[in-house]
Amino acid sequence: MFEADIALGRMKQSIDQLDHEVSDGKYTADLLSDIKTSVDQLRLTMWAAIEAEDQRKQEIRGGPTNFKKKLVEFRIKRLVEMLNNFRIGIAEGDPYPETSDLQTLRSALRTMLKNLDSFPSRKT
Repeated sequence: MFEADIALGRMKQSIDQLDHEVSDGKYTADLLSDIKTSVDQLRLTMWAAIEAEDQRKQEIRGGPTNFKKKLVEFRIKRLVEMLNNFRIGIAEGDPYPETSDLQTLRSALRTMLKNLDSFPSRKT
């Protein structure tokens, strides 16, 4: 556990330093976008781990736990949030993206919808 504490302390220092450097304008927009993607993925993984730990505690009391399922659930929530923000941006007149970007998005969405349609229905 001690090694994990040291690693987390170093990570926090790095994040704090990055925060100051971003505020000072030391990074390009492309690099910031890459960093944001990494942070988003880490955030989703941490949320899923926290949720899985909560479920593990429930399992001790008799309920199941599933880390991967929770991670997928958080990714779906994030995707829905991003799509809603994109929709709002379009409605508010955000700059129109490049045609190739829209084609990539359309293709990805069509593929995803096809994959979603292949999932068996589950009653919740």
